[in-house]
Amino acid sequence: MFMQVNNMPYWISRFLTITSSRCKHVPAWDVNQLHFIAWPVRRPPRMAAFYEFVQFYLKIFSELPANKKTGPTIIHSSAEDGREGTFICAILLLQQLRSHSDVIDVFGTVLALRKYRSDLVISKEQLGFLYSFVGYCITRENSTDYWQTEPIKSIKTPGAVGELTLVFKKILQKKRALKGDIPQDQNLHDRNSHERIL
Repeated sequence: MFMQVNNMPYWISRFLTITSSRCKHVPAWDVNQLHFIAWPVRRPPRMAAFYEFVQFYLKIFSELPANKKTGPTIIHSSAEDGREGTFICAILLLQQLRSHSDVIDVFGTVLALRKYRSDLVISKEQLGFLYSFVGYCITRENSTDYWQTEPIKSIKTPGAVGELTLVFKKILQKKRALKGDIPQDQNLHDRNSHERIL
């Protein structure tokens, strides 16, 4: 077995080449293991560290997509505490945000995952973290004057969804204003708008 290790500030990247000592005719198996070390048990990780790790994972996944040769991605945590499901949801939500940012469905994404395995996101804190993650991704990936004057507040529980919904509505308004669809200030603070953001 050959192993190459790269220590990053918040994760360890290991590249393993596994060979069979018994069956010489079996080809070597390459494994790329990403070990996120900055996620304490029963607490959320630091958002910046988590975002960087998700970015790194997506970069690796784009270079080595799952197929017959590379095999599937396997995600697990040291305890069955919902962290792996939170990570999977974060990946899916970031992909939703990048592909169709008009509708980001945090709760629906969690429900869809839990349909197949109920212990993937198990606490309201993890759900709240996912809402915060979406907000954080928006701030990181959209640099406008809005974010310099009105940063997103930390969303810790689903009870703060109304505030985050308003932020998403403001983003959608700015996006439409840039496209020329509607004036920028129209309905900017309308909490009763029927626009489905989440």
